[in-house]
Amino acid sequence: MICPVCDGKGKQTIPVHSVIDGKTEDSSFDMDCDLCKCTGEITAVRFIQYKQDQAATKAMWCQCGNPSGDTEFYDDNELCPGDKHHWDCKDCGKLLQIG
Repeated sequence: MICPVCDGKGKQTIPVHSVIDGKTEDSSFDMDCDLCKCTGEITAVRFIQYKQDQAATKAMWCQCGNPSGDTEFYDDNELCPGDKHHWDCKDCGKLLQIG
């Protein structure tokens, strides 16, 4: 199967959105594709695993838009060993930002 991340190119483009001194700058850079290991192809089993991983990752993140604007901050390792500091949405309890 053709890799869904790099479309068979073996490289993926990573978008970068920066705000510095109130100015917004959008750029991107190319890097080796982690999913296919630069081959441009993956197995059907790997594709299924990728789709499951995508669904699990999406389920962790706030989808409600945080209408109240209220957040909860957790420091490194506060909830579980190895956790990074992050902010959760107080409306739905899911992740808003890591680091």
